[in-house]
Amino acid sequence: MNQPSDACQHPPALDDDALFAALNGVAPPGVEAHLATCPACAARREALARELDALASGLRVATHRVGCPD
Repeated sequence: MNQPSDACQHPPALDDDALFAALNGVAPPGVEAHLATCPACAARREALARELDALASGLRVATHRVGCPD
């Protein structure tokens, strides 16, 4: 989904699992510290958040009329 960045300030770059954990508020302190000091990984987290929001919006639109009579 979101490839680790070569621009990571503190390699190794965080993987998607770590970014998902951060987005869900369950990341270990080391992940949060990494995100606070690494603009590249923080940008990947924000891009992932936007992708997830877009998917959720699409699902809401696609399922809006599920079960409604024609």
